[in-house]
Amino acid sequence: MTHIILASHGNFAEGVKHALGVILGGAADAVETYGLHPGASAADCVLRVRERADSSPGEQFIVVTDIAGGSVCSEFLSLAGYPNVIILSGMNLALALEIVMNKEEVFDEGAIENAVTAAREGIRRIDGETLRGHEKGGDF
Repeated sequence: MTHIILASHGNFAEGVKHALGVILGGAADAVETYGLHPGASAADCVLRVRERADSSPGEQFIVVTDIAGGSVCSEFLSLAGYPNVIILSGMNLALALEIVMNKEEVFDEGAIENAVTAAREGIRRIDGETLRGHEKGGDF
């Protein structure tokens, strides 16, 4: 089984989960979220994930954090040595969609790289010229 955990500062992870629900319906229900708020510690969430990863070595945990180098991501890096934990940073809706839509498979290096590539390719500057090309039948 694959567990998907979105972890961020504030309510960002919850917002991404909500958007996933709008797009995918019930497929987003199993996505877990953690939002770091003032006065709280990311270490608390990491401890819970560590305990689950230790007790369920046959299950996979994909943790998607908001900012590389941020406090949330930095705390989760303590799990980087776990063979059943994958940590990603740079959370966006495209990345979350790729992971949730492919949740049934075991995420190996190729599947993770495909998800990251798809998320990167979704980041574009849209300007007047781009829109004119789209109106003529082109892609964004």
